[in-house]
Amino acid sequence: MSVDRALAAVVIAILLIAASGARAQNANAPPLPSAEQLIVLVRNVLLAVNDANLTGNYTVLRDLSAPDSQALNTPERLEESFRAIRQQAIDLSIIAVATPRLVQLPTITPQGYLRLNGEFNSAPRVTFDLFLENVGGRWRPYAIGVGVVAVPLAPPPAAEAKAPPKAKSVAPRKPKPAKLETE
Repeated sequence: MSVDRALAAVVIAILLIAASGARAQNANAPPLPSAEQLIVLVRNVLLAVNDANLTGNYTVLRDLSAPDSQALNTPERLEESFRAIRQQAIDLSIIAVATPRLVQLPTITPQGYLRLNGEFNSAPRVTFDLFLENVGGRWRPYAIGVGVVAVPLAPPPAAEAKAPPKAKSVAPRKPKPAKLETE
């Protein structure tokens, strides 16, 4: 992939895990997590994806996932799903310190998943669409969508070329003739 295309194109690695059949919505669905908890959930999931991409080991990502997701995905399938990001050697570590911006309000889907959709305004710009399942009181990834958009670095502002300060022009002094003493 050319650099120009990488700058212009959105690189998307999407893992959409579709369990067969619809789940009944649970009237006893857990409440939405707090704003701080949502940030932690997004960062944890995407940093797990990043670690898997950096190491090539998708076992931990699979083990962190919800049981239905584990049943559908082998580490090899996860590697295939995120291959485009991995092949470009994109490091998503910036999300450890950047704050995600949700582009949709967090919602519980009719199937009982917590959906978080947003982006990190960072370089690279990272977009995400996460579906999390509450398992034993803990939200675990069920489906992970990640997009990466190359953000060209802004050139530094043109610095005004300042000429070095001019030295004051001083006329050279003529040496005084040495006096010869005569005896």
